[in-house]
Amino acid sequence: MYRLVASDMDQTFLGSDHKVPQANIEAIRQMRELGCLFVPASGRAYGSVMDSIATVPPPNSWRAPTSSVTTAAVSTA
Repeated sequence: MYRLVASDMDQTFLGSDHKVPQANIEAIRQMRELGCLFVPASGRAYGSVMDSIATVPPPNSWRAPTSSVTTAAVSTA
């Protein structure tokens, strides 16, 4: 079973309008139910990534250009 899924943001995870399609939000919800973490991977600045995934319920993690993983949100409770 997968424990982590990372996805590029632009032209992959985001729609042509630079927003997260509802289908991707639902896919993340289903992955989380299975215990899988979603990590947007991008060379963009942290704030820009977080703005782009604002519609995705936390927790979200972000893969920084330095190859570190930073937790953006810890709990949905």
